[in-house]
Amino acid sequence: RLHGNSFRGLGGLTKLDLEKSRIIEIQAEAFIGLDNLQTLLLMNNNITRLQSNSFNGLGNLKNLHLQGNYITRLQPNFFNALSSLKVLGLEHNRINAILPETFNGLRTLHTLKLQKNNFTRLLWDFFYRLHNLKVLHLQDNFINYIQHGAFNGLNNLNELYLQDND
Repeated sequence: RLHGNSFRGLGGLTKLDLEKSRIIEIQAEAFIGLDNLQTLLLMNNNITRLQSNSFNGLGNLKNLHLQGNYITRLQPNFFNALSSLKVLGLEHNRINAILPETFNGLRTLHTLKLQKNNFTRLLWDFFYRLHNLKVLHLQDNFINYIQHGAFNGLNNLNELYLQDND
């Protein structure tokens, strides 16, 4: 478990690799003080939940990798603190629902990896504020319904992967 202020005093850090660290939960403000962090690697842990302000203080973060965990749900406005994020890796989790406005605040995001999860529907308000998104991975889910307008606003999208869905 990562507690609040876990990395206080390491403000010069640009990359933090916590892969395979048996982390179950990231508590509020665990990364406060890491103002220069660019890359955060949290792959292949046992993370089941993230608190809404788990990533506060990471306004300069460019790459966040959470693949290979047990995350089931993403809450609205969850990633708001990550205003500089370019790449978000959420593949190989157990996400079964994306709630509206989950990705609000990710105005600079260009790659979103959601493959190999468990969601079945794409609604019109999942991605509508991701105007700079260039690559969207949705393959290997159980998507059997795509609502009209689900990809509205993705004017810069170059690559869309939807293979191997129901």
